[in-house]
Amino acid sequence: MDERSTCGFILKFADGGSKTICSNHAMRAISNLQGEIMNRKIILVLVTSLVVSVLSGCGNTPESVVKGYYTDLGRGNLSSAKGALSKQILDMFPDAKVMALLAEQSKKITGCGGLKSITTNYEIQGELAKGTTAFEYNDCPSRKERISLIKENGAWKITH
Repeated sequence: MDERSTCGFILKFADGGSKTICSNHAMRAISNLQGEIMNRKIILVLVTSLVVSVLSGCGNTPESVVKGYYTDLGRGNLSSAKGALSKQILDMFPDAKVMALLAEQSKKITGCGGLKSITTNYEIQGELAKGTTAFEYNDCPSRKERISLIKENGAWKITH
């Protein structure tokens, strides 16, 4: 009697090997595989949710927004830096002008050998935050800058 007639399935592998399995074993294997795929999907959804919540939490303080903004400028991530700007600033200039100003700031940072450190000190007053940011460069003298932020749709944005 042929193996196929007693057990039902012959699995052929890419390396030329094969394995005979009975239909009840095949169904159990398929069920296990479906369960494994479902578990992986659940894990992927959980990991994605965790990453999104962690990343969205990074922008919840004025300090983290300012540090992220200047870090992005130092790395040349202009689009990401633009995302830290308030609607008020973005509405004042055409998009090309905003990107040119960001590119100019980025060039200044890279011209100073990049940022060595960013230190912030902010006071929140309702929907506004005001404070100073101290920049230490690798190849230029340190400097301080006063920066204001406003809360837009629950997220801090740089307004000056």
